[in-house]
Amino acid sequence: MAEKIVIASGKGGVGKSSLTAGLARALSDAGKRVLMLDMDIGLRSLDLIFGTQKDVLFDWGNVIDGGCEPNQAALAAGGPMLMTAPMRMSDSFTKELADKLSKNYDYIFFDAPAGLSDGFELACAAADRGIVVSTADAVCVRSVNITAGAMRKLGLSDIRLVINRFDEKAVCKKKLL
Repeated sequence: MAEKIVIASGKGGVGKSSLTAGLARALSDAGKRVLMLDMDIGLRSLDLIFGTQKDVLFDWGNVIDGGCEPNQAALAAGGPMLMTAPMRMSDSFTKELADKLSKNYDYIFFDAPAGLSDGFELACAAADRGIVVSTADAVCVRSVNITAGAMRKLGLSDIRLVINRFDEKAVCKKKLL
């Protein structure tokens, strides 16, 4: 059974999808079976990060709707596998699908959309643990604190923090926290 990890942030542009891609690639390179699920319905980005956008025929929405099997929706992304989000919602992502997929992987990463949308809640409901991503500015730190609180309310207790784009000089000058 896979370890299921949601990667979330309160704000967009903090490097959440890049962290998802990097962790997935590193674990895959270490011999682990890894699946990334892009949960950002309508604004997916992992297919662009991995250069697989032209290869997308099916997404996890098609799997839920019965339009394809999970292996048809999973794309090879240079080691890890990727299942993209639908461009529009036709049904809800289910924990049952995550549990079914879990049997074939060591790790599943849910790349949640920024903020506290339905996609965020769907990703958290399917995960065992979470990682919140922030930069060191006050706006992002406050929003990631709210995001972590929302994750706890959704039942996640093991939540880790990644501070991205840390700039020691800016911190010393009191421009960043």
